[in-house]
Amino acid sequence: MRRASLLAAGSLVLLAGCLSGGTGSRTPAPAAPAANVPTLNTAGPWRVSAPSGLEKVAITTTAVVTITSDTAVRTDTVRASLGASYTWTGASPRKVDGLLTDYRVALDTGLAITPGGLQLPRPYSAVSKGLSSGMTFTLPAEQTACAEPALSALQALQEAWVEVPADLRVGLEWRDTVRTLSCRDRVPLHGTTVRRFEVTRGEVADGRRVLLIIERSARGRLTGDGEQFGEKVSIRGESSGTMRYALDPGAGRFVRAEGTSTLAFTLTSSRRTQSVKQASRVTLVW
Repeated sequence: MRRASLLAAGSLVLLAGCLSGGTGSRTPAPAAPAANVPTLNTAGPWRVSAPSGLEKVAITTTAVVTITSDTAVRTDTVRASLGASYTWTGASPRKVDGLLTDYRVALDTGLAITPGGLQLPRPYSAVSKGLSSGMTFTLPAEQTACAEPALSALQALQEAWVEVPADLRVGLEWRDTVRTLSCRDRVPLHGTTVRRFEVTRGEVADGRRVLLIIERSARGRLTGDGEQFGEKVSIRGESSGTMRYALDPGAGRFVRAEGTSTLAFTLTSSRRTQSVKQASRVTLVW
């Protein structure tokens, strides 16, 4: 069973001079006043600007998938890459509109290809349904999950869409709940993930701006019920993971993120049982 389930050095110049003329010495000229250098606030607190304009993100996932059945064990490596652009078009509730511009999947050392039936570029929209809630896709419609692969591919964007409080400080924590809908082998899969975020520090980047490091942990459940080849199947599983984000508070935008996750689920039917374990590494670059 194959499935694509698938983060300064500053230079300090010290000038010292001695001028001599004849047998006397000259008193050094007074040093020029230092130019005003803005102080970068790495201790906090920080005010986060509201994001505006077009954002682009690239998401790369590499997953090692081990499938165990009654008679065999199989291990595959699945690689997926996603490219998308989006604009926040609403704040209360949060709303986003965008374009899926690239999505490719490769199995083991095979060539990365766009899944059959996925037409690119693909417009999409999503909206938040409440406080501390993740985004829910309104385009493509949920009923198309198993008819064409766009909705399943777009679920990776949930990692990019994190609602951040307007005022941050080291040690601040918050949570949200993300619900996903995807489809594998004609079986709709419903995921519920609780994510916990914590601001851990501020650090200087490029010598000119401060990035806030936000650590995220997550735990989730996966359920699915459907039919394959005329046979009813049931999928039950659990997931966990961590992610580290770098946020530019002045722009209100993330810069990068990276993390790992694990997913373990069991597929059961009247004739067979399969256990699947998936270990993934995910990187996001804006």
